[in-house]
Amino acid sequence: MVERRLDNKRIQYLEDAEERDSFDQYREQFIHNCNGPTPCFLNLSDQLPVRLAQNLNDPSRVVPAQMLQMAFGSWRAAIMLALSGSSSQVPAILRLATETALYALLFSENEEIEAVWRARESDQTARRKLRDSRNGPLSKAKDLLAKRDPKLKKRVADNIDMYIDFGGHPNIAQLCSASQTRFTDESLRFDTFLLTSNSERIRSFVKIGACGIDICEIFSLAFPRRYVNCDGPSMIAEITGQFRLYLVANQDLYGDDPSTPPTATAPQQPAS
Repeated sequence: MVERRLDNKRIQYLEDAEERDSFDQYREQFIHNCNGPTPCFLNLSDQLPVRLAQNLNDPSRVVPAQMLQMAFGSWRAAIMLALSGSSSQVPAILRLATETALYALLFSENEEIEAVWRARESDQTARRKLRDSRNGPLSKAKDLLAKRDPKLKKRVADNIDMYIDFGGHPNIAQLCSASQTRFTDESLRFDTFLLTSNSERIRSFVKIGACGIDICEIFSLAFPRRYVNCDGPSMIAEITGQFRLYLVANQDLYGDDPSTPPTATAPQQPAS
């Protein structure tokens, strides 16, 4: 295995085999890389969910609020993984973050399913219902999102498929992005990078940006009043604009990555 230390534009390859296998060395590189710069659009993206997720204190909707807070926590963890260079693990975290937000939306409108979900550890019937891929909560959440915002549902579904393709499940794209084949006159060498290149880190930032906007817009459907009161529509417009600038600036690095800047749609002002 080969690990990389990111020093702005310079990448150091570890040559000593013993150092390569040392967790202490891996941890040192991981922490070093996390001190790198975070893209402006991600710093901006972080401000909105912080506003939305903190101090949610409606007792009747505590589980949806907690689920959205957990979705935000997973999303923020993905940023740290991307900064560190652990790009191959980012899609799995983004899929978790998105699906957690979808559960929150479903529970905000369907207390019966929430009750089944809460009983899963003590009730085998509830557990079987939750594992029903066609009628389980994730399927119902996607159906609900399709009714509330068909365009957002399609975008979320496309992004989840992308997360799966790039590492949400064991997949060839994940392997290709974290490995390198080297030919010599006498041998063929395969290197697997636990901490990947800067270009892979940028591709991860693109995925994280798309996921963050998805989560905030799902939040807008679950807690519409709070979303408007937190200035969500105008912040999403600014985040999307900064996201597009980042994509343009790094077009040559992310290549044909299927992540695309979403077209944010502001929710309607809720009726008083």
